[in-house]
Amino acid sequence: LMTFDDGVSSKLFPERGRHEFTFENSTAKASQTKRADLKSTAQKAMQNPAIQSLIWSLRLNGCSFNFDRNVSFQNCAKNVIGGFDPFHHTVDEKNVLRAMGHELIHMFDSCRARFDLSNIENLICSEIRAAHLINCRPAHPSFKDSSHLYFYDFKDCIRRLAVNSVCSLTGISENEAKILIEKSMDRCCSDTEPFCKLYRNYY
Repeated sequence: LMTFDDGVSSKLFPERGRHEFTFENSTAKASQTKRADLKSTAQKAMQNPAIQSLIWSLRLNGCSFNFDRNVSFQNCAKNVIGGFDPFHHTVDEKNVLRAMGHELIHMFDSCRARFDLSNIENLICSEIRAAHLINCRPAHPSFKDSSHLYFYDFKDCIRRLAVNSVCSLTGISENEAKILIEKSMDRCCSDTEPFCKLYRNYY
């Protein structure tokens, strides 16, 4: 089985070194005010019903979620808006609400299905699910925006996002990613947990 390249995390999140990241010790590299504003926005996003549903589902499956421990704010690589780190168990914010929803799907998969997100097959399935439920055919209206993604067939949208994420995280080629994603597409799209009931009602 293929696994992440060891250097990927530091490439996508340049502030992350070998030390433990905290909100307080990051101020030398970015404006404290900007981070405080982001934190405030993320705290407001916590009131979103879909975000609350995801967090409730995590807890229902025996996994904890604590905002101050699980959400951090760091500079990302230019092509990254946020990411769930399965090793540090954090959600890194830039584009808050949809980033939180997308990354909480990964956190939910890691919790509920015991997905090892360093396993490329599990990673691909989780990326398909997150793109499907949050970005391309949102399970809740609050995740929608005017993005050009909605002009594509929703499965084409999923493919585009999943390919980009998988290539960035693993370093495999675009063609390799497309082949692997296609093999998992139907199976992983059919899994709409934890939004099963909401998803049926919404569509």
